[in-house]
Amino acid sequence: MQSYTVWHDHGEPRVLENVCHREMRDGQDGDLGGIDALLQDRMRGESVDTTQWEEMRNFDKLLNDAQRELFPGCESCTLLKYVIEVFNMKVTNHWTNKSLDMFLKFQSDLLPKPNLVPKNTYEARKLLSNLGLSYELIDACINDCVLFYKENATLDRCPKCNVSRYETNCGRGNKIAHKVLRYFPLTPRLKRLFMTRMIAEYMRWHMDNPGDGDESRHPAHGDEWKDFDVKYLEFAREAHNVRLGLAVDGFNPFGNMSSSYSIWPVILVPYNLPPWLVMKESFFMLTLLIPGDKQPGIDIDVYMRPLIDELNELW
Repeated sequence: MQSYTVWHDHGEPRVLENVCHREMRDGQDGDLGGIDALLQDRMRGESVDTTQWEEMRNFDKLLNDAQRELFPGCESCTLLKYVIEVFNMKVTNHWTNKSLDMFLKFQSDLLPKPNLVPKNTYEARKLLSNLGLSYELIDACINDCVLFYKENATLDRCPKCNVSRYETNCGRGNKIAHKVLRYFPLTPRLKRLFMTRMIAEYMRWHMDNPGDGDESRHPAHGDEWKDFDVKYLEFAREAHNVRLGLAVDGFNPFGNMSSSYSIWPVILVPYNLPPWLVMKESFFMLTLLIPGDKQPGIDIDVYMRPLIDELNELW
């Protein structure tokens, strides 16, 4: 019964939790932060508001899609896994929406009936929309002066250098911005760390496993972490409060060193997790993609503004 309470402290076994704990500790589960880990637990709560109920419905739908066989007898592939794999192929091979529509129609006709293959790209995107993988597009000045964001959102020219926000298009079609920042909101992904029971427990690791003084095994054992705890006592008292490390570096996305174009990802890492999980790719949180024909240099603070605003709000 789903409503039954397992009385751990009265001697009832934690069979599932012990197995999962051992797999996570030994690194046997290769995709701890992936879809299976996310969907293994439903969101719980006795009193929730309308927004949370909507999130729960979406979460339940994803859970259902992650368990439905693509066609009767197909144990190796569920509907959600199929759609994600198809979109991965689309991005990797630069398929157009029309190409993907043709592929999905072919698959629908080819696989045994009844099957759950989406009819077209729109249906496939709709199915993935509840994963919360969306991002915000924010126009930027070509000279890295400002973002056209909040108080500058309606401007057509940069308030500092007076350069046009858009490329010249003779008034035809949609306006095309010179430079566009992609921002991936952080809050939904922080919530997800606590939607899976095992990961939520591991978010306390830094407090439950203090250093022995002889060696530093985790950032929590370092002097900087301890100094921060002294400065912000109220924050430090709650072990579930999230500590984030930030990393940024640039690369040429086209693999052509003769091209001056670069992309600069800004990645956050939740340092609460234990040493064997904290640097796994599954837990890296991409928050910004900064484009340009040169590195942002000291102007990177301009592009960091949406992230800083959200971090201030969370703080």
